[in-house]
Amino acid sequence: MVCTWQLQEDQLKTAKKQKHNLRCPAPSWPELENAIKMWVIDKRNSGISVSTKMIINAAKEFAEKHGNQNFSGSEGWCYRFMKRHGLSMRTKTTIAQKVPADYEEKILAFHRFVINARKKTSFELGKIGNMDEIPLTFNVPSNKTFRAHRTETIKNKARELKTQIAVIPGGLTCQLQPLYVSVNKPFKQKIQVRWNKWIGDPHHDLTPSGRKKRPSISEVCEWVKKSWEDVKAEIIVKSFKKCRISNALDGTEDDALFEVLH
Repeated sequence: MVCTWQLQEDQLKTAKKQKHNLRCPAPSWPELENAIKMWVIDKRNSGISVSTKMIINAAKEFAEKHGNQNFSGSEGWCYRFMKRHGLSMRTKTTIAQKVPADYEEKILAFHRFVINARKKTSFELGKIGNMDEIPLTFNVPSNKTFRAHRTETIKNKARELKTQIAVIPGGLTCQLQPLYVSVNKPFKQKIQVRWNKWIGDPHHDLTPSGRKKRPSISEVCEWVKKSWEDVKAEIIVKSFKKCRISNALDGTEDDALFEVLH
């Protein structure tokens, strides 16, 4: 909600005091939107995934064909169009994770934040990273997680290191978190292979009660190190593009959002 207010700051400042909210405005090109809505429905009924880039391109073609010269076909228009017509982005999510009701607005706000930061600072792609906690159940994990990235200490340290933090909205790691989208699974699989090999080894040091001693911290760290090194760089690159974090700023790589990663 706060992100939405920030995006609407100029409109809110000039709005009448009696106005309680800023509803999605009526379409300026109703004929165009009705045609594009039917186009989207037709594509989806045919089993074709439709990206925002595809919608914008189709709308621009319609506008050009019918003489709508003032139509720009921005990303903001696309999301407002989808909201007006009850359309949503169909990206697969896990059953365990509940997506917030206003997820489309949050996704748009996150993407705008990232794009603006990239334009402002001209980040090299190699300078964009993703950090997350990944539970590995060698022992029963704690039911508590860290939120250190939101503390003033971390924020100040990030500013000192000239690092821009982009916090992924709650409930949207399944769509905006590169590690979650396609990196964690192969990484954990490689950890599992090493764990199974260790378990299957008949030669183990035993405790006084005759049980196998748990692997040492150094052994586990070595498994993590080697498993991470085994994750293909190509998967990481594609994962950032699928989350629309490192895509070309001209929109030419937006369809990577719908690419199935293995």
